[in-house]
Amino acid sequence: MDGDIGRSHHIHQRMNLPKGIAADECGNVYLADTSNNQIKELPRAFVDTSPRILNTPASTNSIFAVLPTNANLLPPFAPTSSQAWLTINSVSNGMISFGVTANTGASRTANLSVFNRTIPITQTLTVTPPTLGYSKIVAGLALNFAANPGQLYQIESAPAVTGPWTTNTSLTGLASGLLSYTNPISTVSNRFFRTRTP
Repeated sequence: MDGDIGRSHHIHQRMNLPKGIAADECGNVYLADTSNNQIKELPRAFVDTSPRILNTPASTNSIFAVLPTNANLLPPFAPTSSQAWLTINSVSNGMISFGVTANTGASRTANLSVFNRTIPITQTLTVTPPTLGYSKIVAGLALNFAANPGQLYQIESAPAVTGPWTTNTSLTGLASGLLSYTNPISTVSNRFFRTRTP
């Protein structure tokens, strides 16, 4: 077949005078699009387009997405991502390995495109449980903890671990990732403190 042999293209537009056909050992079908001077491929593959949900912070993940496992996922048929926060690392045996950055805002969705099919990947907001640090001051207690930027936190106190718990104040996580709260109660040594996210 004559044409652009160095590259093959998915069929996504009208062909013009197709005059040849061939298949490889994976079952992919190639058509000679004569007047467009291209080789077009019809990949023989099943793509699982069911949505995926990630409840993880920055991490590397893998999904089994393509059958048969020997389907050609090399360029120009390599999967692509619609969002910069999701990057594709590798493909092997029908598995797509990708990485995501930490999500500190609302849930977000990126689309993986494989053989002109779309797999939605949604990453939910992952809240890091705050680790409290404290120091005794003359007038009470100073609390310091790591916080997700933009996340709302409630500072609560109680006379015993079992409660009753009351809300002292609400704070929003700063861009620095740190929050502090000073409790002026002189009897602070007899109270317990905790942070909660609404």
